[in-house]
Parts: sequence; structure tokens; C-alpha cells
Amino acid sequence: MNNIAGLIKKLLVRGLNSSEKIQLSEDQPMKDLLSRQWEEKTDRHIQEDVDSNLIWKNITAVCWEKNDPVVAKLTKKTRLIRLASVTAAAVAILCIGMWVATVMTDSYITVTAPLDSKMAWVLPDSTKVWVNAGATLRYKKEFLQDRRVLLDGEAFFDVVKMSASPFRVHFNGSCVEVKGTVFSIKSEQQKAEVILFSGKITFTAPESEGAVEMDPSDRIVYDVVNKKVMLTHVDAVEYDWRSSEYRFSDKPLGELINFLNRTYKIDIVLKNTAYEKSQFSGVIRKDEPLEDVLDKICFTFDLKLEKTDDNIIL
Repeated sequence: MNNIAGLIKKLLVRGLNSSEKIQLSEDQPMKDLLSRQWEEKTDRHIQEDVDSNLIWKNITAVCWEKNDPVVAKLTKKTRLIRLASVTAAAVAILCIGMWVATVMTDSYITVTAPLDSKMAWVLPDSTKVWVNAGATLRYKKEFLQDRRVLLDGEAFFDVVKMSASPFRVHFNGSCVEVKGTVFSIKSEQQKAEVILFSGKITFTAPESEGAVEMDPSDRIVYDVVNKKVMLTHVDAVEYDWRSSEYRFSDKPLGELINFLNRTYKIDIVLKNTAYEKSQFSGVIRKDEPLEDVLDKICFTFDLKLEKTDDNIIL
């Protein structure tokens, strides 16, 4: 192993001759190391924007030095075989170099959802996170020692309870601390939003008057610019963006109509206010046309629909 370490050091300073390069590429510990790295894979993906011709030129410049007496004696066929071996060694060392740069110099793992879709992620403590499109989640590799994540964008958390280790999410200079619960956070440049679905969490913001304890269905909107915290009570079902549908249980019709007005950007008026407290239980798909939703409501409550130029009357 000491011999291999010496060869790697020589390679990094371009001190290897051809036979040493071949020896390095064929060494069993090196093959085992690369195999383990391939199987385990890193949690960080590197996107490279490089010139492949330039990489090849640099490899051949190192591998085929004109003054190398070993290379000069090779036949054309042997040179091709040796070139393939040496190239593999060079690529292997390049991979090792990238792994060292990623793992050794960056103590964080970064998870970024595609710009056009959300993704699910499981943290080392089995906490489930749904990362919305374009959002980024970062956490330390030693996560189990300090359950702390950094969020930029929107994410939904289902946190595993560990009595000895609270779970913290940092965003917009603020922090949410929990021990086991379900909640969502939307972190934007000028405001942040926290919605609690179950359990209990504590919200803390800079320059605010102490921590805010949140109960299920509480919603906090934090004004990042003015450092103001506004706490309201909402129907958390309306804010669960993970699924493709809303599942309502005993939702007052007046509140449901307000929800439809916000969601479909329409003006629906309930003419008979006696129906405002009537409860609706059912499923509405997020891509369901408004006409179909209104048909469900009219059928459930035996209402009639009238359309005017400005609004819809039930």
C-alpha cells in the first residue's frame, strides 16, 4: 500500500514512467477501491463542462513523453495496448482526484430537484423529504451527529423522532426545530412560509420577539425584509403539494368556495348563506376542470349554478 501511495504522489507531480503507470493501473487495491466507490457512489453529482479533446491531449502528453526509453521500444500494437492501460490508470486517478475534491474538501451533501419536477429524498435518519422543483437541500455528511439541514426553495418534511437529537431546518436566516412531525417550508428571497400538518414545531427568526410554538394547521408567513412574523390557522390539506389531488374531510362549503376562488382565480358566490356551514367530504384532482368540481358541489348539496358576466352563483 505504501508503494501505491508513492506512485500516486509521483503521478500528481508527473513523475511516473510508463512501467510505473501500468503497475498503478493493474494494482489490486486500486481496483478494489474504484469498485467500492462505483458501488457505493457519492451523494453529490458533478456536472462538468469541459473539452474532451483537451482532456485527451493532456492524457497523451503525460503518458507518451518522447524521451521515455520504455515507450520508444514498444511496437505499434503493444503501444496501443499500453496506451489503453495507461489511459485507464489516468482516468482512474482523475476519478480519485475528483472524489478527494468532493468528499474531503466539502463536508456537505447537496440535493437539488430538477427545475421541472419535484423529487423525494431520504436522509440518513430515515426522515423523508419531498423537494419541490428547483429547490436545494444541503446537510453535513455527519448528519446523525447533528440533524441540521439548509433549505433554499420549497420542501415537505416527514421527520423521524429521535428524543436525543432535535431536527432543525435553516432558511432565510430563520430556523424550525422539531423532534418528529410533518410540515412544509417555502423559502423565497423576500418571504418564507411554514405550515404544520402534524406534531409540534418551534419557529425562530432573527430580530423577532422570541420563538413561536406552532400547532397542527398553523401557518407562519415570515417577512424577510421587515422581519415580521404572521401566524394564522389554515386547512393544511390545501397546501399539501406532494400529491395530485386534494382530499377534504368535513370542510365547510363556505371555506371550500373561498379555496376554489383562490385556486382557480374565479369569483364564485354562495347565494344562500345557510349552506356556508354545510360540510363537504371528497376528492378534487389538482388538474380537474372547474366545471367538474362545481358539478360535484351542486350534486352534493342540491344546488343550481348560474353564470353571469362577472361571477358564478350557486
